[in-house]
Amino acid sequence: PPVTTFSSSQVQNTTINTLTFNCTDNNSGCKYLNYNIDSNVWIQVANTGTKDINYSGAGSHSIQYFSTDNSDNNETVKTSTFTTYGTGHFTFRDENTYALVSTDYNVNPSINGVSSGTGTTLDLNLQGITNQTYTFTFSKTGYGTRYYYTDLNEFSSFDYNQLMLQDTNGNNEIELTIYTYTG
Repeated sequence: PPVTTFSSSQVQNTTINTLTFNCTDNNSGCKYLNYNIDSNVWIQVANTGTKDINYSGAGSHSIQYFSTDNSDNNETVKTSTFTTYGTGHFTFRDENTYALVSTDYNVNPSINGVSSGTGTTLDLNLQGITNQTYTFTFSKTGYGTRYYYTDLNEFSSFDYNQLMLQDTNGNNEIELTIYTYTG
């Protein structure tokens, strides 16, 4: 029977994991790859050597697989695991025009007080993040500082537009006044 090896790698800044199967057979050659993920339905695809399959779905997964050669010999079923981690993506837009903020002065994001570079977007790989509240702070010259609070875990996935309000009075922070309800 053929022999199949398995490996996986996450596509950066996505929740897609590329599953790679390498089949070798010294006799009649590899014909099919058979697999199922999380004990779901078996899928059969042509595979004469290396087969990449993209899987999207955050979390830990089990995979069963075996190959069939051109003489219809089946490999023993193998079992492996892989984990697809979550991602985060922020896009910074002008609150009045909804256009991307100017790249002349990039947004300065920080996560829980730690700088995360500069840019008009922020991509995060959430591998290793534990359950807790995260504070994202976004500041830009000429705009008010914005804050975003969320509970994350390593399997979260989000894609947000963060609106930046232009600062017209020279302050660095957005001021908010709350009035009592008068009915």
